[in-house]
Amino acid sequence: YLVFHTMSTAIDVLDILDFNEPSPRKSMLDREAILSRTEKRKSSRPNPQPKRPDHVPREVWGLHSTLNNELPPIMPTDNTPLYKQPKAVIGVGRVRSWQWTPFTNSARQDNLVLYHWRRESTDPEANKDYYFARYNKHVTIPEYTSEEYESMLKDSKWSEERTAHLMELAKRFDLRFIHMRDRWDCEKFPGRPSVEDLKERYYGILTQLDKARGTNLSQGLRYDAAHERRRKQQLSLLYGRTRDPVEEETRLVIDYVKLKLDAKKENAKADLQNLSHWL
Repeated sequence: YLVFHTMSTAIDVLDILDFNEPSPRKSMLDREAILSRTEKRKSSRPNPQPKRPDHVPREVWGLHSTLNNELPPIMPTDNTPLYKQPKAVIGVGRVRSWQWTPFTNSARQDNLVLYHWRRESTDPEANKDYYFARYNKHVTIPEYTSEEYESMLKDSKWSEERTAHLMELAKRFDLRFIHMRDRWDCEKFPGRPSVEDLKERYYGILTQLDKARGTNLSQGLRYDAAHERRRKQQLSLLYGRTRDPVEEETRLVIDYVKLKLDAKKENAKADLQNLSHWL
């Protein structure tokens, strides 16, 4: 019984020391096994958690511990590298050749010849004109004859030469009326017209031509110069106010809102009194 008890005790010690294959030939006090077991126990211990500061709430510190001591970013971030070198895509096809070719721009009137690099092409029309010249668009300005002017475009404030100067500026500056007014020839046509006068005359011409020709040059636009002048005058008065009128208007608006709320409360009380009277 004593021998059996000693063997069972030795087996228990081996189990405690985590010896998977106990052997009678192996000493219970094996130095290497004990040291390896001690190192294993040390490595298996969790890292000590830092103590929560007093000024940090418990819920916030719990989130901090959940995220492995890494605070979440305040703003959305992208962890991808900002200056990542793109990989070169090398194809197996034949490299297309480029050539230094001359070109002209149809948007220019001086026929200036410039040079740029273009891919070689068998099409002779490919390098004839500048590629971006297609975006040089202009507003179509209608034309009229002297007979049409005398029959339907005549105006006491606008002579034929003055009207022709207006249409020339409209074609030159693409209906940018502020530029047209700035470039008005005051020496030849004294009395610089306002922007509203220029618009009224131009769109009036379009309306008369539409009636005579059956076209839609004005696209249904009816310009009201008097309304535009009143609108600008009202805006000028609005933006030219001082601080006192603005504050007075603000107080009036606040008083108006209070009166509406008081009236609504009085109406609610009257309804309750009428209801209680009927009950």
